[in-house]
Amino acid sequence: MSDERNHNWKYLLPFSKRNRCLFLGEPEENTVKSLSDLFESFVVAGTKTDNVNDTNLEKMQLEESSADVVILCLDDTALREDQKNSVLGEVFRVLSPGGFLCIRGEKRRGEDIGFLRKKLAGSDYENVKTFAHLPGHGQLRIIIPLTFKPVLLEALRLYHDVTMKQRLLRSVASILILSGLFERVITDFSLIAQKPSHDGSQKEKDELKEFLKNSVKTDNIEVALRSASAGKGSKAILQVMEPAEGRTLAFVKVADNEHRGKFIEHEYNTLMKLGNYGFVHGVYPEVIDYKQFDGLYSLVLAAPVFLYKQPSTRIDESILDWLIELNSRTSSRKLLPESGFYKTLVENAETLLSKPPFSKKAWVLEMIEDVTRSLEGRLIPFGMAHRDFVAWNVRTCNDGKLYVMDWEWARDDHIPFMDFFHYVLHGELNLGKGGIFDIAERLFFRKSYLTKYIYDYCKALQLEPSDSFQFFLLYLIDWVLFEMQNSPEGTLLSEDHWALLRKIFHEKQHYRENWPLHGCG
Repeated sequence: MSDERNHNWKYLLPFSKRNRCLFLGEPEENTVKSLSDLFESFVVAGTKTDNVNDTNLEKMQLEESSADVVILCLDDTALREDQKNSVLGEVFRVLSPGGFLCIRGEKRRGEDIGFLRKKLAGSDYENVKTFAHLPGHGQLRIIIPLTFKPVLLEALRLYHDVTMKQRLLRSVASILILSGLFERVITDFSLIAQKPSHDGSQKEKDELKEFLKNSVKTDNIEVALRSASAGKGSKAILQVMEPAEGRTLAFVKVADNEHRGKFIEHEYNTLMKLGNYGFVHGVYPEVIDYKQFDGLYSLVLAAPVFLYKQPSTRIDESILDWLIELNSRTSSRKLLPESGFYKTLVENAETLLSKPPFSKKAWVLEMIEDVTRSLEGRLIPFGMAHRDFVAWNVRTCNDGKLYVMDWEWARDDHIPFMDFFHYVLHGELNLGKGGIFDIAERLFFRKSYLTKYIYDYCKALQLEPSDSFQFFLLYLIDWVLFEMQNSPEGTLLSEDHWALLRKIFHEKQHYRENWPLHGCG
């Protein structure tokens, strides 16, 4: 088990530091550390799952024989038949008078799923929920409820299928669901049973559930979940569905701390602002509701009703038209030093680069000054930038328009080309087509299919084509500083960005002259 799964548990079982946890089985070291950080008390009973029994459970009883969370791990070996009744009976006793039960397993535990369902039926835990786990893009996890076929099929809409492997997995999962074989071959499952609890975390969960029901205006819902914890704090995307037909009623973003919550709130404000512009080439999610709970930030978005498909990671005419329109409708022309982008960039650079170990990278400040001198006297259209504009955040509608999602990182008064460069670079990176330096060399410092699109972009926004090189540098600087601010440890997610920047800075004349549009007017 990995830390990422524990993030998923946090949303399935909204526990807090006040909760007490009893872990049955032998957790891995990183699981112990992660759970120890989450719970007020964390007790491991047994060394292997098949060694868990009434005797060693009794020795490990928590205070007043009551645990808020019990995790039964079936990862190593299944429970022997003669142990199942005694162990589960002890689990129920320890949980009394209330709490949560999370039973996890792997590697075709179909018989254990069936047994546990029967055991829970008719008990105080008969409202058991069963979930399957699938790997997601960037090692994220998607959790889908194992209920009706329409719900299973619809839940796969949360799954990113950028690579061929991901497309194949989605197709195979769909076939298995339709054939009724899905539960027999899944490699990961969880059973969640819950009794009423009176602590703050249960109150928080009830508030969220009530909020969702009021937002979609129905009491009968099923929810799939995708963990999306990038940066400081965690975020989940919930897919709220109508059980009988599997129709998606809404997508809900939930953040669990103030840092991530500010991005959720910012997306809400950005989406409301986008309503002031009459876009022709693109559409964006419609806001149904937004609410802050104690420690939770929740944004409910309407599910698109039209058919759509995921575009290629390559820039094409439809992507270019949208990027030009987004900048044109939201921008005003000004000198670089007069823009909010410049002031924020310099402020962030001075703050972040003054601290070790980044003080050695203070040459970035000189790089910003160099770019500023190169753009002196140029009136630049500073407009809105999405700043996470990648293929998996875009869909092509059946009418040809782009449906653009995930506006958490969007900013006004931003440089042109930000989304253009990000779409290409990060699309190639996530497809595993080399490191950022190799990709940048191949796409931006040699003649490539991008040359025409860069020229057309400049022409539409009345920019000097040769200045696109300076915007490329500003994009790289802005992105590495953003990574520094938002990564969990306050460090870069990758040193490759720094290496690319450093090489261009030290050999700037060479790279400027090898920019495909160098000298174009």
